[in-house]
Parts: sequence; structure tokens; C-alpha cells
Amino acid sequence: MNEATFKLYTILASSPNRTEARLALGQQFNLNLNQEQFDAVVAQSLGGYNVLADDDVPRKAVLRSYLKLKVEIFPAWLVRALSKPLQWLYEPSVFWAAFLLCASVVLMVYLANSPNHVPMNIDYDVYFGLLWATMIAHELGHIGACARYGLKHGGIGFGFYFIMPVMYADITGIWLASKSKRIIANLAGIFNEVLYAATLAILFLITDNETYLAVALTVVTLVVWQFNPFVRFDGYWVLSDLTNTPNLLQKANATFKRGTSRPAIKAFFKRPAYSLKQVSLRDKSLFAYGFLNMLLWGGIMVYTLIVYRATVIQFPAIVWHLLEKTVEGQIAWEDFSRKYLTVFLFYVLLIRLIIKKMQRIRIPTDPSAKLTLS
Repeated sequence: MNEATFKLYTILASSPNRTEARLALGQQFNLNLNQEQFDAVVAQSLGGYNVLADDDVPRKAVLRSYLKLKVEIFPAWLVRALSKPLQWLYEPSVFWAAFLLCASVVLMVYLANSPNHVPMNIDYDVYFGLLWATMIAHELGHIGACARYGLKHGGIGFGFYFIMPVMYADITGIWLASKSKRIIANLAGIFNEVLYAATLAILFLITDNETYLAVALTVVTLVVWQFNPFVRFDGYWVLSDLTNTPNLLQKANATFKRGTSRPAIKAFFKRPAYSLKQVSLRDKSLFAYGFLNMLLWGGIMVYTLIVYRATVIQFPAIVWHLLEKTVEGQIAWEDFSRKYLTVFLFYVLLIRLIIKKMQRIRIPTDPSAKLTLS
């Protein structure tokens, strides 16, 4: 966004209506625009980016996306209708109390059963069906919160985050909401999962059906993972909103890279106190976040190689064996191990690292040019 577009955005945000905004813009830039011309300028400059409440311009394509091969499965009108019964729960006065209540139910059932009770009698057709429904419920939470606040939203679809298949909800319009409502919208997916797990936990207590318990315990594990602030899941977006830092991960990685560059290190060792004073608190925080991000993922890879080295080597065969048992209907709860999740994460990080290394290789357009790799 250039300076002129930013000024236009600021004028629109601070004006009570478009007529006042047109007059303010004319005064700012010494222009004499009629309302139709002004609307055309607004549409050309800001249309299609989900920053206008009454935006009629088709969505403009983003240059980069962390989700690949996206396919919309459920259109906006359908997910809006499906989310409507629970939309009242996303009102701020209701949301936090309901979240705490559902989390308390799930926590009590989890502590009472997870450490000592391994579900044995599981109907895996029902288990995987209920687990798939969890993903839909999660995304409907995001959509429902966006709809509750009267904001535009897209549909629910499927894509790949690195090599991991994921579902997504298009709630780009939530950027128009206040910080508190954005945080609720970010947590609404987790809230729906917790509500779903609480319902299943209660059904288990009533029916003693261990399939409900198995799904509830799995959902709890997924919820914990969703709070990870170093992956673009819900915890990351909450942290981004709390710190008022869009593109948090990119900015943190760039700040960490600058802070560990050769000139920065030389300057620090020459005058450490002066160098630290020159860095703002925001940049220090971004540097710390970038450092923790690198430390976490690097630590997971080293830990996995040391502790689960044999499983890392055998993992492709283990996955194939589990798939065979699933197809044959012989899969059992005890076939799964928490270490498999750690090893799977190791492979995701390894493949991501390889892809990044390959992306740094630039093939010259001139065939006679010298190619050097670093």
C-alpha cells in the first residue's frame, strides 16, 4: 500500500459516511470529485481486498499463500446457514463463560480417563466419522463468529499446509472487526471443538460407549496443538492480534535474520550496550519470537533423532502398515502411539527444510552464465 492509498483508507475509516470521506479526500489532495468518481477511486484502490464493508469488487488474488492446492468444498451461503444455530454463543458476553464451562467438562473427563483408561471397544467407522465432523465443526466456529459480527466471509475448503492436509475457513473479512472480536473469531474454532468434545464426553458418561471417549480424547489433543503459536493455527492468529502484528511469522523471521547477520553481530560485539539501546522493544520481541521459533523446531528435530531414531527410519513402513490395517478394518486404539505424531512432525519439518533449500537455487536464464550455489 502506497502513501496515497493509506491516506484514503484512513479517511474512510474516520469519516461517518462516504460523502464526508469524499470531501475530506478532496481537501487532502486538492481534488474536485463527484460521488461517482470518488466511489470509482475507492473501488480501484481498495476493492477486492476485504477492507470495505460494502465491497462489490471480486476478490483479488493474493500473491502468496501458505495454503496450497485450495479447493472450496462448502460455499459461503451453506456454511453461514449451518453455523447459525450456534452464532449466539460468539457474543462476547456469552463466549468466555461458555468456553470456560465446556473446557472444565472436557478437562474433568480427560483427567479421569486418559491416564488410566485406554479405550478398547471402539467402532472405528463411527470414530473416524465423528473425527471428520470435528474439522467441519471447527471451521464453522470461525464462520459463525464472522457472520455474528455482520462481516463477509467465504466458504470452507480443503488444502495443504506444507505437506499436511488441512481444512480452512475464509474469514479474511474479520480484519474489519475490533481486536476483541478478532480474538473471539480466532478462538471460535477451538471453542466449537471443545463444545463438541464436551458433548461426546457427556455421551460417554451416559452410555459408557468408549467410541465417544476415544473421539473426545483425540479432540483434546488436537485442541492443544491448535494453541501452538509457531504454526499458522488458531494460537498463532490470537498472538498476532494480541500484539497487533500482521504477518507475525514473516516479520519475526526477518528480524531474527537481520539480528544474526554478520554486520549486526560485529556491531554488537563492538558496542553491546549501544547496540541494544538502538533496537526497539518491538524488534526485540520479534527477534525473541523468531529465536524461539527456530529453537523449538530445531529442538524437536534433534530430540526426535536422538530418542526415536529407529522409529524415524521405520516410519514409512509403519505408516504403510497402519494404512493396510485401516483398509482391512483391523486398526485398534493401541496401534497408535504419541511418538508417531512426533516422528510425523519431524518428517514435515525435514521436507519443509528441503523445499526451502531447493527454492534458494536459482537457475540462470543465460545458459552461458556461471551457476554457483551457497
